Amino acid sequence: MEKHPFHVDQRPDVMVPYRKYIYKYGSQTMTKTAEIPTSDNDKHPSTQTTTYMLAQAFHALRALWIEPALKAENLTSLQFTLLSVVDRHAGLSSADLSRRFYVTPQTMGQVLSALETRGLLIREENPANRRLLAMSLTPTGHALVKTCQTHMQQIEQEVFGELNEKELVKFRTTLHKIVGKIRER
Repeated sequence: MEKHPFHVDQRPDVMVPYRKYIYKYGSQTMTKTAEIPTSDNDKHPSTQTTTYMLAQAFHALRALWIEPALKAENLTSLQFTLLSVVDRHAGLSSADLSRRFYVTPQTMGQVLSALETRGLLIREENPANRRLLAMSLTPTGHALVKTCQTHMQQIEQEVFGELNEKELVKFRTTLHKIVGKIRER
């Protein structure tokens, strides 16, 4: 199996409890350091809370794979996720999106303006309610989402490739339940 372009090379530093991560995309090489757990209890899953382990997985996945892949496409993870949602659910308003992403309407407005300026999405008057602007992607926005989705599929294969189909389906089902519970708040 071919290694993903964001494969992590771990090199522990003997003197300091940090690990240097080196990841490459094409000709670019980036480095990041992260603290290594120092307690033996930190190394065993039964001594960690599920919330902590989920957060650790999220932050590592985002910092070491997702952000570098999206940076190569000049996007942040929020921008990519936003474009993906608009791609699947054209017609959402800025207010809908700010609630969905747990950000203020002002923050969402700034993100949308930047994406609109880049020619990736358009805001048009909603025929059902002229006070709202409905979002949709431009052809350039669709193409960029497709390119980034290819990166995400490669990352997913690299990260979750050790799981068999049954394990992966169970993991996704469990995550879906967790996300549903969180959104109830």
